[in-house]
Amino acid sequence: MYNNKVVQVSTLGDNTISGAKSFIESSNVKAKVILLQIGSNNLNRKNPNEALNEFEDLLHSCRDYIPTAEIVIGEILPRFQSNLHWRKTYEEKRKEFNFGLKRMVEKYKCTLSRSPYITEHDVIDRIHITQELGLPKLVKSYKIAINKLLGLKEQTQQIRDSFHRNKNIGPTSYKYAIRMPLRERRQHNHNYPYSREDNRNY
Repeated sequence: MYNNKVVQVSTLGDNTISGAKSFIESSNVKAKVILLQIGSNNLNRKNPNEALNEFEDLLHSCRDYIPTAEIVIGEILPRFQSNLHWRKTYEEKRKEFNFGLKRMVEKYKCTLSRSPYITEHDVIDRIHITQELGLPKLVKSYKIAINKLLGLKEQTQQIRDSFHRNKNIGPTSYKYAIRMPLRERRQHNHNYPYSREDNRNY
């Protein structure tokens, strides 16, 4: 997830909310940021209010046992069941849960990681996201939320800032600049001449 940051991913033996609660309370967890991703199975077994109440208990444990940590909460992801009735029912419950989750985030001053745009092409069995397509989208949505807490910038933001700091930037747009190869960007930053014909390749 980060090349130069320590990221601990815990896969629980009991991968339920109660299992996560027990893990937090029985382990000496030390972290600056905790990311909690709710699984879609919670909505299969319970209604949104019951699932929200259980999750609030987990949130209380995180606050009690790791009071200095920032908490990021990921919205429940969509499912694509072949049975259209089940799919519609789940989506209605998912929207209700995520709406309640948003209010809970505001109440406990957490950070919400919005669900990325997931399609049927991003899942492998109509439920679990694929490593090739779905996972990069999910990680990107996590990093948008976490980077703000850690004071980190996205790569595109770093490029934008470096261009604004350079007084010789000239009229080239930012969108064109991030498409240029590194050598061309360096030439442009130093006002080296280049022909308009070169631009056709970018």
